[in-house]
Amino acid sequence: MTPPMGNSNVNGSTTLVSATVAAIAGALVSLGYVLHLRRELGLLRLKLTESSECGDDTSALSTADKARERRSNTNGNALVGSPNRSEPVLIHPIGTITSPFPQRAGTPRQGLLAPRARSLLTLEDDLSFDIVDGLKEYSHVWVVFRFHLNPIGKGKDAKARRALSRAKDSLNKGDNTNDSSVTSCCNCGRVCVCSSQRPSFPTKIRPPRAGGKKMGCLSTRSPHRPNDIGLSLAFIEDITTESCGVESGGKKRRRVVIRLLGLDLVDQTPVFDLKPYVPWDSVRAELRVPAWVQKDDKLSEVRWSSDAKMAAIKARQDGELVPLYPPLSKRVRKRSQESNAENEIVQAITEIISQDPRSIHEGRGNADAMTFDITFCALRVAFRVTDEGDKSFAEIISAQKDQGDATAEPGSYQHSLYLRRQAEMEASRRGIKLNWMRPVQEGNAEGLYKLVSGKIWEPSGGIHFER
Repeated sequence: MTPPMGNSNVNGSTTLVSATVAAIAGALVSLGYVLHLRRELGLLRLKLTESSECGDDTSALSTADKARERRSNTNGNALVGSPNRSEPVLIHPIGTITSPFPQRAGTPRQGLLAPRARSLLTLEDDLSFDIVDGLKEYSHVWVVFRFHLNPIGKGKDAKARRALSRAKDSLNKGDNTNDSSVTSCCNCGRVCVCSSQRPSFPTKIRPPRAGGKKMGCLSTRSPHRPNDIGLSLAFIEDITTESCGVESGGKKRRRVVIRLLGLDLVDQTPVFDLKPYVPWDSVRAELRVPAWVQKDDKLSEVRWSSDAKMAAIKARQDGELVPLYPPLSKRVRKRSQESNAENEIVQAITEIISQDPRSIHEGRGNADAMTFDITFCALRVAFRVTDEGDKSFAEIISAQKDQGDATAEPGSYQHSLYLRRQAEMEASRRGIKLNWMRPVQEGNAEGLYKLVSGKIWEPSGGIHFER
Protein backbone atom coordinates (compact mmCIF):
# COMPACT_ATOMS: atom_id res chain seq x y z
CA MET A 1 0.00 0.00 0.00
CA THR A 2 1.42 3.30 -1.00
CA PRO A 3 1.75 5.72 1.97
CA PRO A 4 0.22 9.20 1.70
CA MET A 5 2.48 11.64 -0.07
CA GLY A 6 4.16 14.47 2.02
CA ASN A 7 4.35 12.73 5.47
CA SER A 8 8.17 12.33 5.36
CA ASN A 9 8.62 16.03 4.58
CA VAL A 10 6.42 17.04 7.50
CA ASN A 11 8.28 14.80 9.93
CA GLY A 12 11.63 16.23 8.77
CA SER A 13 10.41 19.81 9.19
CA THR A 14 9.10 19.08 12.67
CA THR A 15 12.44 17.63 13.72
CA LEU A 16 14.32 20.66 12.38
CA VAL A 17 12.05 23.11 14.19
CA SER A 18 12.41 21.19 17.45
CA ALA A 19 16.20 21.21 17.17
CA THR A 20 16.20 24.96 16.45
CA VAL A 21 13.96 25.70 19.42
CA ALA A 22 16.16 23.59 21.67
CA ALA A 23 19.28 25.40 20.47
CA ILE A 24 17.71 28.81 21.06
CA ALA A 25 16.55 27.76 24.54
CA GLY A 26 20.03 26.53 25.39
CA ALA A 27 21.56 29.80 24.19
CA LEU A 28 19.11 31.80 26.28
CA VAL A 29 19.90 29.73 29.35
CA SER A 30 23.63 30.23 28.78
CA LEU A 31 23.14 33.97 28.26
CA GLY A 32 21.08 34.21 31.43
CA TYR A 33 23.79 32.41 33.38
CA VAL A 34 26.46 34.74 31.99
CA LEU A 35 24.41 37.80 32.95
CA HIS A 36 23.87 36.31 36.40
CA LEU A 37 27.62 35.85 36.83
CA ARG A 38 28.30 39.41 35.69
CA ARG A 39 25.75 40.74 38.16
CA GLU A 40 27.26 38.72 41.00
CA LEU A 41 30.73 39.95 40.03
CA GLY A 42 29.49 43.58 40.06
CA LEU A 43 27.97 43.12 43.52
CA LEU A 44 31.20 41.58 44.77
CA ARG A 45 33.21 44.54 43.44
CA LEU A 46 30.76 46.96 45.08
CA LYS A 47 31.11 45.19 48.42
CA LEU A 48 34.89 45.27 48.19
CA THR A 49 34.81 48.98 47.35
CA GLU A 50 32.47 49.78 50.27
CA SER A 51 34.60 47.69 52.57
CA SER A 52 37.78 49.58 51.65
CA GLU A 53 36.04 52.96 51.95
CA CYS A 54 34.62 52.20 55.37
CA GLY A 55 37.81 50.73 56.72
CA ASP A 56 36.35 47.24 57.29
CA ASP A 57 39.37 45.45 55.79
CA THR A 58 42.58 47.30 55.04
CA SER A 59 44.97 44.37 55.32
CA ALA A 60 45.17 43.88 51.55
CA LEU A 61 45.47 47.56 50.64
CA SER A 62 48.61 48.87 49.01
CA THR A 63 50.63 51.73 50.51
CA ALA A 64 48.96 54.23 48.22
CA ASP A 65 45.50 52.85 49.05
CA LYS A 66 46.24 53.08 52.77
CA ALA A 67 47.33 56.68 52.34
CA ARG A 68 44.08 57.44 50.56
CA GLU A 69 42.22 55.62 53.34
CA ARG A 70 43.88 57.88 55.90
CA ARG A 71 42.88 60.91 53.86
CA SER A 72 39.27 59.70 53.75
CA ASN A 73 39.06 60.18 57.53
CA THR A 74 40.14 63.83 57.53
CA ASN A 75 37.98 66.92 57.62
CA GLY A 76 39.27 67.87 54.19
CA ASN A 77 36.96 65.39 52.49
CA ALA A 78 34.07 66.78 50.49
CA LEU A 79 30.93 65.43 48.92
CA VAL A 80 29.93 66.35 45.39
CA GLY A 81 27.12 65.19 43.16
CA SER A 82 27.66 61.86 41.43
CA PRO A 83 26.48 60.96 37.92
CA ASN A 84 23.45 59.37 39.59
CA ARG A 85 22.60 62.80 41.09
CA SER A 86 20.86 61.23 44.08
CA GLU A 87 24.07 59.64 45.35
CA PRO A 88 26.96 61.71 46.72
CA VAL A 89 30.54 60.73 46.04
CA LEU A 90 33.54 61.15 48.33
CA ILE A 91 36.56 63.04 46.97
CA HIS A 92 39.97 63.13 48.64
CA PRO A 93 42.36 66.08 49.01
CA ILE A 94 45.58 65.89 47.00
CA GLY A 95 47.43 68.21 49.35
CA THR A 96 47.34 70.97 51.97
CA ILE A 97 48.11 74.68 51.76
CA THR A 98 50.61 76.42 54.02
CA SER A 99 49.86 80.13 53.82
CA PRO A 100 50.67 83.30 55.80
CA PHE A 101 46.98 83.64 56.72
CA PRO A 102 46.15 81.52 59.82
CA GLN A 103 42.75 83.23 60.16
CA ARG A 104 40.05 84.24 57.72
CA ALA A 105 40.33 87.84 58.92
CA GLY A 106 43.12 89.41 56.90
CA THR A 107 43.04 86.83 54.11
CA PRO A 108 42.73 88.46 50.63
CA ARG A 109 39.23 88.17 49.20
CA GLN A 110 40.40 87.12 45.74
CA GLY A 111 43.42 85.46 44.18
CA LEU A 112 46.30 87.63 42.92
CA LEU A 113 45.20 90.71 44.92
CA ALA A 114 48.37 90.23 46.98
CA PRO A 115 50.79 88.87 44.33
CA ARG A 116 53.77 88.77 46.72
CA ALA A 117 52.00 86.70 49.36
CA ARG A 118 53.65 83.27 49.19
CA SER A 119 51.99 79.90 49.87
CA LEU A 120 53.10 76.28 49.68
CA LEU A 121 51.00 73.38 48.41
CA THR A 122 52.36 70.15 49.86
CA LEU A 123 50.99 67.11 48.03
CA GLU A 124 50.10 63.87 49.82
CA ASP A 125 52.90 61.35 50.31
CA ASP A 126 51.32 58.79 47.97
CA LEU A 127 51.40 61.18 44.97
CA SER A 128 54.67 60.92 43.03
CA PHE A 129 56.47 63.71 41.18
CA ASP A 130 55.08 62.31 37.91
CA ILE A 131 51.74 63.91 38.72
CA VAL A 132 53.20 67.42 38.20
CA ASP A 133 55.39 66.59 35.20
CA GLY A 134 54.98 69.52 32.78
CA LEU A 135 53.14 71.80 35.24
CA LYS A 136 56.16 74.08 35.61
CA GLU A 137 55.78 75.12 31.96
CA TYR A 138 52.65 77.09 32.94
CA SER A 139 52.76 80.47 34.68
CA HIS A 140 49.43 80.24 36.53
CA VAL A 141 47.21 77.51 37.90
CA TRP A 142 43.62 77.19 39.13
CA VAL A 143 43.42 75.73 42.63
CA VAL A 144 40.26 73.78 43.55
CA PHE A 145 39.86 73.71 47.32
CA ARG A 146 37.47 73.42 50.25
CA PHE A 147 36.33 76.27 52.51
CA HIS A 148 37.21 74.17 55.54
CA LEU A 149 36.65 76.93 58.14
CA ASN A 150 33.11 77.85 57.14
CA PRO A 151 31.38 76.52 60.29
CA ILE A 152 33.82 78.06 62.78
CA GLY A 153 32.03 80.66 64.91
CA LYS A 154 28.95 80.88 62.71
CA GLY A 155 25.83 80.53 64.89
CA LYS A 156 23.75 77.68 63.49
CA ASP A 157 26.78 76.13 61.81
CA ALA A 158 28.68 76.10 65.09
CA LYS A 159 25.67 74.46 66.77
CA ALA A 160 25.51 71.80 64.05
CA ARG A 161 29.26 71.21 64.41
CA ARG A 162 28.89 70.66 68.16
CA ALA A 163 25.99 68.26 67.55
CA LEU A 164 28.10 66.32 65.06
CA SER A 165 30.95 66.17 67.58
CA ARG A 166 28.60 64.85 70.28
CA ALA A 167 27.24 62.21 67.93
CA LYS A 168 30.74 61.05 67.02
CA ASP A 169 31.67 60.80 70.70
CA SER A 170 28.57 58.75 71.37
CA LEU A 171 29.34 56.35 68.53
CA ASN A 172 32.95 56.00 69.66
CA LYS A 173 31.71 55.04 73.13
CA GLY A 174 29.22 52.58 71.68
CA ASP A 175 26.19 54.63 72.73
CA ASN A 176 23.17 55.36 70.58
CA THR A 177 22.60 58.93 69.55
CA ASN A 178 19.14 60.45 69.44
CA ASP A 179 20.29 63.71 67.92
CA SER A 180 17.97 64.29 64.98
CA SER A 181 20.22 67.01 63.53
CA VAL A 182 22.88 64.46 62.58
CA THR A 183 22.31 61.62 60.14
CA SER A 184 24.47 58.63 59.34
CA CYS A 185 26.43 58.52 56.13
CA CYS A 186 24.93 56.70 53.15
CA ASN A 187 28.44 55.60 52.14
CA CYS A 188 29.66 54.02 55.35
CA GLY A 189 26.65 53.97 57.68
CA ARG A 190 28.46 56.09 60.28
CA VAL A 191 28.30 59.71 61.37
CA CYS A 192 31.18 61.29 59.50
CA VAL A 193 32.22 64.27 57.41
CA CYS A 194 30.76 62.65 54.30
CA SER A 195 27.18 62.75 55.62
CA SER A 196 24.59 62.68 52.85
CA GLN A 197 22.59 65.42 54.53
CA ARG A 198 23.25 68.77 52.85
CA PRO A 199 24.64 71.21 55.43
CA SER A 200 22.73 74.43 56.02
CA PHE A 201 23.92 77.54 54.20
CA PRO A 202 22.62 81.10 53.77
CA THR A 203 20.83 81.57 50.47
CA LYS A 204 21.65 85.29 50.55
CA ILE A 205 24.75 87.03 51.83
CA ARG A 206 26.18 90.58 51.99
CA PRO A 207 29.27 90.88 49.76
CA PRO A 208 31.89 93.32 51.09
CA ARG A 209 31.57 95.63 48.08
CA ALA A 210 27.76 95.63 47.90
CA GLY A 211 27.37 98.20 50.67
CA GLY A 212 25.29 95.96 52.91
CA LYS A 213 22.92 94.80 50.15
CA LYS A 214 22.07 91.08 50.12
CA MET A 215 22.75 88.93 47.08
CA GLY A 216 22.05 85.30 46.23
CA CYS A 217 25.04 83.23 47.27
CA LEU A 218 25.50 81.82 43.75
CA SER A 219 25.80 85.35 42.35
CA THR A 220 28.78 86.06 44.63
CA ARG A 221 32.20 84.59 45.41
CA SER A 222 31.17 83.99 49.04
CA PRO A 223 32.59 80.91 50.81
CA HIS A 224 29.10 80.10 52.12
CA ARG A 225 27.61 77.96 49.34
CA PRO A 226 25.56 74.77 48.80
CA ASN A 227 28.88 72.91 48.49
CA ASP A 228 31.83 74.55 50.23
CA ILE A 229 34.14 74.24 47.22
CA GLY A 230 36.19 77.17 45.93
CA LEU A 231 38.36 78.10 42.97
CA SER A 232 41.36 80.43 43.10
CA LEU A 233 44.06 81.55 40.69
CA ALA A 234 47.75 81.63 41.66
CA PHE A 235 51.17 82.15 40.10
CA ILE A 236 53.52 79.14 40.03
CA GLU A 237 56.83 80.22 41.54
CA ASP A 238 58.55 76.84 41.71
CA ILE A 239 57.99 73.08 42.05
CA THR A 240 60.32 71.02 44.22
CA THR A 241 60.35 68.11 46.68
CA GLU A 242 61.07 67.65 50.37
CA SER A 243 61.96 64.69 52.55
CA CYS A 244 59.04 63.00 54.32
CA GLY A 245 60.58 59.99 56.04
CA VAL A 246 62.23 56.69 55.16
CA GLU A 247 60.67 53.65 53.47
CA SER A 248 61.01 50.12 54.82
CA GLY A 249 63.98 49.44 52.49
CA GLY A 250 65.90 52.43 53.84
CA LYS A 251 65.18 54.63 50.82
CA LYS A 252 64.28 58.22 51.61
CA ARG A 253 60.74 59.23 50.75
CA ARG A 254 60.04 62.59 49.17
CA ARG A 255 56.87 64.52 48.47
CA VAL A 256 56.02 67.29 46.02
CA VAL A 257 55.91 70.94 47.17
CA ILE A 258 54.52 73.64 44.85
CA ARG A 259 55.46 77.24 45.68
CA LEU A 260 52.64 79.65 44.77
CA LEU A 261 52.26 83.44 44.79
CA GLY A 262 49.06 85.46 45.16
CA LEU A 263 46.91 82.69 46.66
CA ASP A 264 44.02 83.84 48.86
CA LEU A 265 43.60 80.73 51.03
CA VAL A 266 43.71 80.24 54.79
CA ASP A 267 46.51 78.14 56.23
CA GLN A 268 45.89 74.35 56.18
CA THR A 269 43.23 74.57 53.44
CA PRO A 270 42.70 71.16 51.77
CA VAL A 271 43.17 71.16 47.97
CA PHE A 272 41.27 68.79 45.67
CA ASP A 273 42.73 69.53 42.25
CA LEU A 274 44.93 71.78 40.10
CA LYS A 275 44.09 72.95 36.58
CA PRO A 276 46.63 74.90 34.48
CA TYR A 277 45.54 78.36 33.36
CA VAL A 278 45.39 78.59 29.56
CA PRO A 279 44.63 81.52 27.19
CA TRP A 280 41.12 80.21 26.56
CA ASP A 281 40.29 80.85 30.23
CA SER A 282 40.24 84.58 29.46
CA VAL A 283 36.89 86.06 28.49
CA ARG A 284 37.02 86.99 24.81
CA ALA A 285 33.51 88.35 24.51
CA GLU A 286 32.37 91.48 26.31
CA LEU A 287 32.59 90.93 30.08
CA ARG A 288 29.48 91.86 32.08
CA VAL A 289 29.43 92.24 35.89
CA PRO A 290 27.15 94.10 38.33
CA ALA A 291 27.99 97.69 39.25
CA TRP A 292 28.86 96.79 42.85
CA VAL A 293 31.54 94.36 41.64
CA GLN A 294 33.26 97.16 39.70
CA LYS A 295 33.43 99.39 42.78
CA ASP A 296 37.04 100.31 43.54
CA ASP A 297 37.44 100.18 47.33
CA LYS A 298 41.22 99.93 47.34
CA LEU A 299 42.89 102.36 49.74
CA SER A 300 44.85 105.15 48.09
CA GLU A 301 48.03 104.53 50.05
CA VAL A 302 49.57 102.41 52.81
CA ARG A 303 52.09 104.14 55.07
CA TRP A 304 54.46 102.37 57.44
CA SER A 305 55.89 103.70 60.66
CA SER A 306 59.67 103.25 60.64
CA ASP A 307 59.53 101.00 63.72
CA ALA A 308 56.89 98.73 62.15
CA LYS A 309 58.87 98.36 58.91
CA MET A 310 62.11 97.54 60.71
CA ALA A 311 60.30 95.03 62.95
CA ALA A 312 58.85 93.20 59.92
CA ILE A 313 62.24 93.01 58.20
CA LYS A 314 63.93 91.84 61.42
CA ALA A 315 61.30 89.13 61.94
CA ARG A 316 62.30 87.56 58.64
CA GLN A 317 66.00 87.74 59.40
CA ASP A 318 65.38 86.13 62.80
CA GLY A 319 63.68 83.17 61.12
CA GLU A 320 60.23 83.96 62.54
CA LEU A 321 58.50 83.70 59.14
CA VAL A 322 59.73 80.31 57.93
CA PRO A 323 58.99 78.26 55.87
CA LEU A 324 57.33 80.85 53.62
CA TYR A 325 59.90 83.61 54.03
CA PRO A 326 63.27 82.19 55.15
CA PRO A 327 66.07 84.58 56.15
CA LEU A 328 67.93 86.17 53.23
CA SER A 329 71.61 85.48 52.69
CA LYS A 330 74.13 88.32 53.10
CA ARG A 331 74.64 88.43 49.32
CA VAL A 332 70.93 88.82 48.63
CA ARG A 333 70.56 91.47 51.36
CA LYS A 334 73.47 93.46 49.94
CA ARG A 335 72.05 93.27 46.40
CA SER A 336 68.65 94.44 47.69
CA GLN A 337 70.21 97.41 49.47
CA GLU A 338 72.21 98.42 46.39
CA SER A 339 69.10 98.37 44.20
CA ASN A 340 67.07 100.15 46.92
CA ALA A 341 64.45 97.41 46.57
CA GLU A 342 61.72 97.31 49.20
CA ASN A 343 61.62 94.25 51.42
CA GLU A 344 59.42 91.41 50.14
CA ILE A 345 57.61 91.11 53.47
CA VAL A 346 56.81 94.83 53.53
CA GLN A 347 55.44 94.62 49.98
CA ALA A 348 53.26 91.59 50.72
CA ILE A 349 51.72 93.16 53.85
CA THR A 350 51.22 96.45 51.98
CA GLU A 351 49.24 94.64 49.26
CA ILE A 352 46.98 93.02 51.87
CA ILE A 353 46.32 96.19 53.88
CA SER A 354 45.66 98.22 50.71
CA GLN A 355 42.59 96.04 50.04
CA ASP A 356 41.12 97.16 53.42
CA PRO A 357 40.81 93.74 55.12
CA ARG A 358 38.25 95.03 57.62
CA SER A 359 34.74 93.57 57.55
CA ILE A 360 31.60 95.63 56.95
CA HIS A 361 30.86 95.51 60.68
CA GLU A 362 34.35 96.92 61.37
CA GLY A 363 33.73 99.90 59.11
CA ARG A 364 35.20 98.67 55.85
CA GLY A 365 35.45 101.56 53.36
CA ASN A 366 35.30 104.27 56.04
CA ALA A 367 37.94 106.08 58.08
CA ASP A 368 38.14 105.05 61.72
CA ALA A 369 40.45 106.10 64.53
CA MET A 370 40.30 102.59 65.99
CA THR A 371 43.22 100.19 65.55
CA PHE A 372 42.67 96.89 63.73
CA ASP A 373 44.88 93.81 63.64
CA ILE A 374 45.62 91.05 61.15
CA THR A 375 48.03 88.12 61.38
CA PHE A 376 50.61 87.55 58.65
CA CYS A 377 52.69 84.42 59.34
CA ALA A 378 53.89 84.94 62.92
CA LEU A 379 53.44 88.74 62.81
CA ARG A 380 50.56 90.66 64.35
CA VAL A 381 50.16 93.79 62.22
CA ALA A 382 48.23 96.76 63.66
CA PHE A 383 46.84 99.51 61.39
CA ARG A 384 44.20 102.21 61.19
CA VAL A 385 42.45 103.91 58.26
CA THR A 386 42.40 107.69 57.96
CA ASP A 387 40.88 110.17 55.51
CA GLU A 388 42.96 112.84 53.83
CA GLY A 389 40.76 115.00 51.67
CA ASP A 390 38.74 112.74 49.40
CA LYS A 391 41.19 109.85 49.74
CA SER A 392 41.65 107.16 52.37
CA PHE A 393 44.96 105.68 53.41
CA ALA A 394 46.10 103.09 55.95
CA GLU A 395 48.82 103.64 58.50
CA ILE A 396 50.62 100.54 59.79
CA ILE A 397 51.46 101.27 63.40
CA SER A 398 53.25 98.12 64.54
CA ALA A 399 54.34 94.66 63.41
CA GLN A 400 55.40 92.33 66.20
CA LYS A 401 55.42 88.65 67.03
CA ASP A 402 51.86 87.42 67.58
CA GLN A 403 51.47 86.32 71.19
CA GLY A 404 47.85 85.17 70.88
CA ASP A 405 44.91 86.28 73.00
CA ALA A 406 44.01 84.74 76.37
CA THR A 407 40.49 86.19 76.14
CA ALA A 408 39.70 84.71 72.71
CA GLU A 409 37.22 81.85 72.32
CA PRO A 410 38.74 78.47 73.28
CA GLY A 411 39.64 76.52 70.15
CA SER A 412 40.19 79.66 68.09
CA TYR A 413 43.56 80.42 66.54
CA GLN A 414 44.31 83.31 68.88
CA HIS A 415 43.51 81.32 72.05
CA SER A 416 45.47 78.26 70.93
CA LEU A 417 48.41 80.47 69.95
CA TYR A 418 48.35 82.05 73.41
CA LEU A 419 48.61 78.59 75.01
CA ARG A 420 51.52 77.71 72.68
CA ARG A 421 53.37 80.91 73.51
CA GLN A 422 52.95 80.28 77.26
CA ALA A 423 54.37 76.76 76.83
CA GLU A 424 57.33 78.11 74.86
CA MET A 425 58.07 80.70 77.53
CA GLU A 426 57.93 78.06 80.28
CA ALA A 427 60.22 75.73 78.30
CA SER A 428 62.63 78.58 77.56
CA ARG A 429 63.01 79.27 81.27
CA ARG A 430 64.10 75.64 81.63
CA GLY A 431 66.50 75.88 78.71
CA ILE A 432 64.30 73.69 76.47
CA LYS A 433 63.42 74.42 72.82
CA LEU A 434 60.09 73.00 71.70
CA ASN A 435 59.65 71.74 68.11
CA TRP A 436 55.93 71.35 67.51
CA MET A 437 54.42 68.61 65.36
CA ARG A 438 52.02 70.94 63.56
CA PRO A 439 51.22 74.66 63.37
CA VAL A 440 48.43 76.24 65.38
CA GLN A 441 45.17 75.89 63.46
CA GLU A 442 41.91 77.80 63.63
CA GLY A 443 39.15 75.68 65.17
CA ASN A 444 41.40 72.67 65.86
CA ALA A 445 43.17 72.46 69.22
CA GLU A 446 43.77 68.71 68.98
CA GLY A 447 47.44 67.82 69.36
CA LEU A 448 48.29 71.38 70.39
CA TYR A 449 51.16 70.26 72.64
CA LYS A 450 52.47 67.38 70.53
CA LEU A 451 56.16 67.58 69.60
CA VAL A 452 57.99 66.34 66.50
CA SER A 453 59.60 63.64 68.65
CA GLY A 454 56.15 62.17 69.36
CA LYS A 455 56.23 63.29 72.99
CA ILE A 456 53.70 65.56 74.66
CA TRP A 457 54.52 68.78 76.45
CA GLU A 458 52.37 69.19 79.53
CA PRO A 459 52.30 72.75 80.90
CA SER A 460 53.91 72.94 84.34
CA GLY A 461 54.69 69.25 84.03
CA GLY A 462 57.43 68.95 81.43
CA ILE A 463 57.65 66.50 78.51
CA HIS A 464 55.93 63.13 78.65
CA PHE A 465 55.49 60.26 76.22
CA GLU A 466 52.09 60.12 74.59
CA ARG A 467 49.88 57.50 76.14
